[in-house]
Amino acid sequence: MILHTVQLARRHIVVCLENQRGLVLVTEILTAAKFAVVTTGDLRELVAELAIRDHYAVVTTGEWVAAIGQLTRLPIINPQEYVHRGSEGDQQLRFDRAAFFVQISFCLNQHDATAQ
Repeated sequence: MILHTVQLARRHIVVCLENQRGLVLVTEILTAAKFAVVTTGDLRELVAELAIRDHYAVVTTGEWVAAIGQLTRLPIINPQEYVHRGSEGDQQLRFDRAAFFVQISFCLNQHDATAQ
């Protein structure tokens, strides 16, 4: 996956996901909220990216959570925690965008509070 940055704001969030579908969904949510999103599927690219910019959070899943946790003090948000099954009759998985964005907003506020 090629590293690219969407320059919509100075508030950068790194999305480090291997799952293309999840990557597209999370990136759409964050760019709609005017975050600059850096997407990567490679830990070396992530390390390089963290070295050059001030970020608010890292969005990643699975075994990468622990690996990235050793590389940065940034909050790590696992989007899998916001995937839920529908009601009993509905077995379809749903992504809770509202709860996900509440967590992103919390990270934003924490970052701004420590920067002052």
